[in-house]
Amino acid sequence: MKVFFTLSLLLIQTLVLSQNLLPNGTFESTTNLDYTNPATSFDYLDYWYPASQRTSDSLKRGTPDLFDYNNQWPLSDPRSFWNSAVAPFDGNHHVGIANFAGLEGYFYPESVCTSISEPLESGAYYHVEFQSRNKGTAKFSGEPATLCLVEDDKHFKILLDSDSIFITIDEDNKDSYFAVDKEIELRSESMEGRFLGSWDNIGSCFQSDGNENFFGITMTVGQFEVNDPCVIYDYHWETFYVHYFDIDDVKLTKLPSSLSFNETVCVGRDSKINIAVLADLPVMQNEIEYHWDDGRVDSINFISKAGTYHVDAIIDCTSIPITLEIEDYKCIPDIFIPTVFSPNNDGINDVLETFVSVDFPILFYQFSIYDRWGTLIFETNDIESKWQGVFNGKELDDDLFVWTLDISIDDPIIGLANYKQKGEVAILK
Repeated sequence: MKVFFTLSLLLIQTLVLSQNLLPNGTFESTTNLDYTNPATSFDYLDYWYPASQRTSDSLKRGTPDLFDYNNQWPLSDPRSFWNSAVAPFDGNHHVGIANFAGLEGYFYPESVCTSISEPLESGAYYHVEFQSRNKGTAKFSGEPATLCLVEDDKHFKILLDSDSIFITIDEDNKDSYFAVDKEIELRSESMEGRFLGSWDNIGSCFQSDGNENFFGITMTVGQFEVNDPCVIYDYHWETFYVHYFDIDDVKLTKLPSSLSFNETVCVGRDSKINIAVLADLPVMQNEIEYHWDDGRVDSINFISKAGTYHVDAIIDCTSIPITLEIEDYKCIPDIFIPTVFSPNNDGINDVLETFVSVDFPILFYQFSIYDRWGTLIFETNDIESKWQGVFNGKELDDDLFVWTLDISIDDPIIGLANYKQKGEVAILK
């Protein structure tokens, strides 16, 4: 029953953590999808839209792309962002966004945005995560433009705002930015490469102000330095180069304010407790630290005593207190076997029996008795069986005998556990 309760508690907490506040975060839902190519297909995606633009003219360098694995775009060039050799993280659809490094010296990133399905609670902490895949970098300018390829600070931005999300292109000052209530930067080693990578789960958390109604994902914005000399003879889309990333399985969930678990440990034996496995917290930018009340900083601790233990999980945006209620159980059998008995039929101490106490099922039991010459004179696999001091139907005289006891129990922590003891017993009539 203890084990069932622990599993039930974990299941409830997992369900709480998995309630996604973003509609269609897997990009599977579309309306009347007419798959002509990835760029035009994004218009048929339900609930998601590109960030609106605030700019002095109608300049547009592209919109997000929607890929349908059932209708692959027939490009074989491995340098193409639309090549058909890649699959979504899950399901049939995923989205791709590009970030253009313009000749004017600022980035123009594409973005995907949606409305949050319910108001966020002011002061509460929320977690955002998604799968990303680096599609690499392409150069859309002539060969001399390679001198202008800068090592920019590549990262994702999570955008949160009370109003619809806009990107502002300031052409006079040659700059770009999002005027939103909150921005969260997400980084990953997988973003640094300039070639096709694999899916990578990235995430972080934030404290809500209570007014966030819209959510977006974009990439690096703002200005970048162009190294001199930089000569452009031929170019496309007024762009030095383009970074491209796939996105799938986007989630926004509320983090628990605290966690509690019930576990059992073995009396007299250190039991390994992995609080990270119990808490099952989502991915963060920084490694999660677990601070125990005994000063230990580790996800793993070894506990041998019942009691209440406290752990603080230190994550990107806050700490989550964890209470661990530990109950103990008897996993090492208590074994008592008398050292003497008197099989004289006086009704007192006439038989030899074993006394075994353990909290879990005994899967194997074998009690054996030998005389001083090593002859086996009694053996049983029945824990209720008792020896009456008889061998081959004959009552034995006073003497000293050796016994062995082999037991295997079903230990819920370590599995099958074997125990063996040896001792002596005397017949004194």
